Amino acid sequence: MNKLLSIVTKRLFLLAIWGLSFCTTFGQKPEIKSIDKVNGSMDEVVTLTGSFFGADPTRLAITFGASRGAILSVTDQLLAVKIPFGTTYQDIGVTNLTTGLTGYTQQQFLLNFKGTPGFALANLQGQFDFPAGVPTKEGLYDLCMCDFDGDKKVDIATANDNTAFLNIFPNNSTPGVVSFPTKIALNIASRSLHIKCGDLNGDGKPDLIATESGTTDKIFVMKNNSSGPGNIAFSAPSIITLAGKRPKRIEIADLDLDGKPELVITAQGSNTVAVLVNQSTLASISFSPIPPILITIPGAASTEGLAVEDLNGDGLPEIITSQFQTNSDIYVIENKSSPGAYSAGSIRTLSVGVPIKNIRVGDLDGDRKPDIAFTKLTSSQVGLFLNQSAGSTIAFAVGPSIATDATPWGIDFGDLDGDGKPDIVIASITKKSLTILNNKSTAGNLSFDAYIKPTTFINRHINICDVDTDGKPDIAFTSIDDNNLNVPASKASIFRNSTCMVPEVTPPGPLNVCSGLGLTLLATNGRGVTYDWTNVTTGTTVAGTNEFTPAISGDYYVTATSEGGACKEISNTVKVTISPGVALDPLPVNNGPVCIGQTLNLQVSNDLGAGFTYEWSGPDNYTGTGLNPTPVSNFQLVNTGIYVVNVKAASGCVARRDTTLVEAVDLPDFKVSFTGSAFVCLPDFKTLSVFPSVAGFTYQWF
Repeated sequence: MNKLLSIVTKRLFLLAIWGLSFCTTFGQKPEIKSIDKVNGSMDEVVTLTGSFFGADPTRLAITFGASRGAILSVTDQLLAVKIPFGTTYQDIGVTNLTTGLTGYTQQQFLLNFKGTPGFALANLQGQFDFPAGVPTKEGLYDLCMCDFDGDKKVDIATANDNTAFLNIFPNNSTPGVVSFPTKIALNIASRSLHIKCGDLNGDGKPDLIATESGTTDKIFVMKNNSSGPGNIAFSAPSIITLAGKRPKRIEIADLDLDGKPELVITAQGSNTVAVLVNQSTLASISFSPIPPILITIPGAASTEGLAVEDLNGDGLPEIITSQFQTNSDIYVIENKSSPGAYSAGSIRTLSVGVPIKNIRVGDLDGDRKPDIAFTKLTSSQVGLFLNQSAGSTIAFAVGPSIATDATPWGIDFGDLDGDGKPDIVIASITKKSLTILNNKSTAGNLSFDAYIKPTTFINRHINICDVDTDGKPDIAFTSIDDNNLNVPASKASIFRNSTCMVPEVTPPGPLNVCSGLGLTLLATNGRGVTYDWTNVTTGTTVAGTNEFTPAISGDYYVTATSEGGACKEISNTVKVTISPGVALDPLPVNNGPVCIGQTLNLQVSNDLGAGFTYEWSGPDNYTGTGLNPTPVSNFQLVNTGIYVVNVKAASGCVARRDTTLVEAVDLPDFKVSFTGSAFVCLPDFKTLSVFPSVAGFTYQWF
């Protein structure tokens, strides 16, 4: 008689075999474990800690939403990247261009520019409308923004409800001058409603996705075939049909953490959210299954608003949606996926009770937990839910509702005054205005000041992004046709942000350095800005850039002049003392790579002798002194990174600064999988496998 056995995988041990050096692999998805900051100004350096980055910067693309950042250095566990001026408020992505796999940060990254807290409507210049000329009724509906041709400038793509074309407006702007002089029309042979851009196949180029306007239920996917700056090109549309669903909004997110982002789409024709699982390769874009995974929202008649973001810090992004009905609520779909297998968890309802059009998610109060904002169409308000999740438990408190102009529709987040807090901009489909909410929130307390900015036309959707490359986020929006009054518009419109940048000089000082060290002061960077450095002690001023190397002691500040002279801002003052002195290399070393839970030991291997002392600093606010500073016990991933030792001469000046890189032996996330039933009749057998299978590890089964 055959015996029936149930397969129960009780335990799987992974034994890391690293030897004396790390095994660099390009078969595993890059894993981002931590980020040293969640906001910063253009050209500021962001450090990402993780694993499987490799060591070749040419094999990586680092995206800050709409734009790619320049890689300064990379090791398998540490990335240093410059913030691009085209950053939009999204998760940072690290793409392996050899495998096409991408890892993402858990927190969205915000572009700031060190402005003064507080907003002034007069700082929004324009409006600039594209295409130029007499408006025509093309039915412009939605827009998205990405750098399609790799020229570092963020372009605009639009969906149109009254033509068979998607339009692309290549960005030709320069600091202070907004310019989108040409239009590229992409024929999709159908009217379109919503549009989204993002890299679907891991080649480092943002692709296009649009949903059809009408009742034939089509989704259009267009692969980016651009060949470089000034040469934007897309494939003919690949069409996916979701019968009976009337696809609506689109989000791009890696729900199952396999390194390939899914398409998440709401449905005007049913109470479902569709998930199209990404099966793309570098050569082609494809999704399965068709029909897709459908998540049913009990009690809803349709799905409308959409956002996707990790709400509880477990690394798995949740789906947040709503229905567009007289009495609507927000629905949070928990993510219970394992690597390579999407699984929806319970659905939580956040009660609202009025029609909801759009949802935006982000950390509004600075506690590193993403909050929810949504437009309440008939109430002329933006509603807020404050994230109070703890551990894996998702929880929200009802926040304030803030008045907007009538019939609010589109919504986006971005830092308009440069203070490091995301502000909110809302469109109106019946009023010629935008509502701007300047963020005054503190941890646990949501607070905003409201402003109304007049516009030339009524409008629908919003994107906040720097279009003129000066490092300050601008406002892009769709100026739409007013069919009630028969007023054509169909313009992609821009308000340019002319807020003054206030430079911040780092390191802040006081600084006591030896003459042999070499010291560089860095001021907040901006394009279209001139810098004049002043030594208060000597009364001298010299013109320069945002970088300055002082040759003598003194108190230094910089004056940043921009906006045609309208902005002339003075930085903080840094006290610099330069004394005679020089030192040899102390040759700092460590006992890494260090296993998680073990002890990190640091050491100066070349003692420079009497008269020199050693001061250490490093990740997670580490400090230490001496040849053998305090060890780091119970070593964790947060402790990986660059440790700095400052060598001080007898006079107290820093004579030498050197570093040592500490890496970890880290186990990758994985799951055990098999095909077919979980039951086996002896003597048959079942093959178990590990996903993903990562080079550099062996596997022992128990």
